[in-house]
Amino acid sequence: MLSKFGVNIALAVAVAGTLAGCGKAEPQGSGKNDPGQQAVASIAIPRSAPNPVPAGRTIALPVGDGANSPLVLDAGHSVVGVAIAPVAGKIVAFDVQLGTFANTSTGLLKLELCDAGNCVTGDADLLTSMDNHMFLIVPTESINVAAGDSLRFSLTKEGGKVAVAVWTYPQASSEQQIGIKDGQLLTGRTAKLGLRFSL
Repeated sequence: MLSKFGVNIALAVAVAGTLAGCGKAEPQGSGKNDPGQQAVASIAIPRSAPNPVPAGRTIALPVGDGANSPLVLDAGHSVVGVAIAPVAGKIVAFDVQLGTFANTSTGLLKLELCDAGNCVTGDADLLTSMDNHMFLIVPTESINVAAGDSLRFSLTKEGGKVAVAVWTYPQASSEQQIGIKDGQLLTGRTAKLGLRFSL
């Protein structure tokens, strides 16, 4: 499990605008990756056909009450975290809530998901994303887990000119964590995740 560091972690973004229909913050970047400079409502239409959803059921992992905050990824940057498997079974897909700057994020989001020494990888094109919605990544292989297993994950943005934001929320459990690769954990924060299990 990841070790905790201090609280002086800087989110790489200012928060502006509102999330369509929810009254929550829309991620805003800086410089050329700053589509947040314009107040554009979220658009719930992907720019490319989403990947097929494997058969199964998705279990949403809990988050606590409180405001969300964006953790912004430019190309080549990663976030890492820990999620707790809610049930035993075979994980066939991984969901994470993203902010895509009014559907302008580009590039790939690459996943590595590990249970102890057993790891699987996968990626998905951000053109298939919908702003402020859950984003599905299907690993190339499934991974078997036991209930309560501590699952380590990393999400890396590859390519693309516009950043993407991983939405973070207060923790519902101290075991679920999110942070920057080779950096600090966000104290008391977690990503909004879903794990899809085969039937």
